[in-house]
Amino acid sequence: MLKIRKSGIDSGNMKIAIINRFASQNLGVYPGEKVEIFSTKNSEKRVVADLRITNPTKSNHGIIKLLRDEIALNESTFLELGLKEGEMVEIHPISHLESFEFVKKKWKGERFSAEELDKIVGDITDEKYSEPLITYFLLACMKEDLTDEEIAGLTMAIVKHGDQLKFPEREIIADKHCIGGIPNNRTTPIVISICASAGLTLPNTFTKAITSSAATADVLATYMWVTKSIDEMKDVIDKTGACLVWGGGLNIAPADDIFIQIERPLNIDSEGQMIASILAKKVACGVNHLLLDIPFGKEAKAKNYEDAKRLKKRFERVAKILKLNMTVTITNGEVPIGKRVGCVGEMMDILEILQNREEAPKDLRENALFLAGELLEFTGKAKKHFGFKMAEEILTSGKAYKKFMEIRSVQGEKDLPELGKFTAKIFAKKSGEILDVDNSIIKKINKISGAPFDVGATIILERNFGDKKGKVSVGDLLYEVCTGNETKLKNVLEFISEKGDGFVIE
Repeated sequence: MLKIRKSGIDSGNMKIAIINRFASQNLGVYPGEKVEIFSTKNSEKRVVADLRITNPTKSNHGIIKLLRDEIALNESTFLELGLKEGEMVEIHPISHLESFEFVKKKWKGERFSAEELDKIVGDITDEKYSEPLITYFLLACMKEDLTDEEIAGLTMAIVKHGDQLKFPEREIIADKHCIGGIPNNRTTPIVISICASAGLTLPNTFTKAITSSAATADVLATYMWVTKSIDEMKDVIDKTGACLVWGGGLNIAPADDIFIQIERPLNIDSEGQMIASILAKKVACGVNHLLLDIPFGKEAKAKNYEDAKRLKKRFERVAKILKLNMTVTITNGEVPIGKRVGCVGEMMDILEILQNREEAPKDLRENALFLAGELLEFTGKAKKHFGFKMAEEILTSGKAYKKFMEIRSVQGEKDLPELGKFTAKIFAKKSGEILDVDNSIIKKINKISGAPFDVGATIILERNFGDKKGKVSVGDLLYEVCTGNETKLKNVLEFISEKGDGFVIE
């Protein structure tokens, strides 16, 4: 038996338990194992956690040294267990997992069955897999790429082992998703506002930044509350017809959230698992009409137009197996879209478009209208070839802005923060024509300046490729970098000095 205490470690949603080396030897458990911890007085009070081992003679892991009869739990583990410090628990290692044998077979080149994927995802959701085992599963999916049938099976397994939204009284449940990777390109809030104004039901969820310096969740969180429970999300939809909610705050597709936690630091992203991730979250939200946008470019998931066409066909084949109505658009994502890159800056772009302001970025506006028009036609709200016109009429009438503000009001309003107060202007070093703007450099500069954690970290683009201001002279302003930290601004300038400003001028 062990006495529980708090470790003082903040590991987010990860469950972590720590014992000292002598205790681990006595109990026969090892670092990295999954263990089940349960109360000696009430066996129903139990939790599964990853085990860590500390040296009994030293202070490790940010805590004081542990005695051999103590176990330290991080905050999320302590709260889920529901006991008080000093109460006694027992721990047992998780027994051999039958489902992991299926993963090993996949590594050798065999295919998963739908039943095997269901068992694997169920065990992962129940937190029976340790991080190394989850990593092995993800790498197996990369090494022996998933077939269309396996992707569909993985999709439905992820859906099954999580909460789901149902709208039995509504025939068409629509949504729009972009597979991302492009700075700014924040079309989703505009498209959702336009289409909700036309009477569509849109349970829109989105992610925080993974590869980009800001994602839709990071941007909208500067102006409204996006973390909601599934009941709160349903309430917003009932009142406004749509929602704009961060998917990571829900228990929809929890296995996928676990996958993302492993993938992000390892920078791995198998195509099959990516398709399952996107479709699972839409199916779980009750979506039956999905508009998928695939941008192509050097920093996008699809590197060129041919790659985008191949990915489009693959999404369509999987959607057919799932009986999901889906239309796919391919858009150019070679260069940044919009005037600003970064959380607050991108929110400013969105508001300028919804408010029909003269200075609103035209490229982002056109992209959003095109996608909204496609979705209106796809769902039968607009006649074929008249979707763009209908979307533009809704936007220019002010209805889309009114709908966006209605959603914001129900979800909870925030005051938009200011841009970072430390700034640097970047000027052209030569005269000529802008031939390209390197998205990877722009994203990196924004990250170095603090995005997405410093929400005011923003790049304000004065010039862009194809913005009809393509010719520049030495000394012309290209963009301005804003950050809330003076040291980070110095780091940005050092990076630009070493790697360049991202503009190709000839």
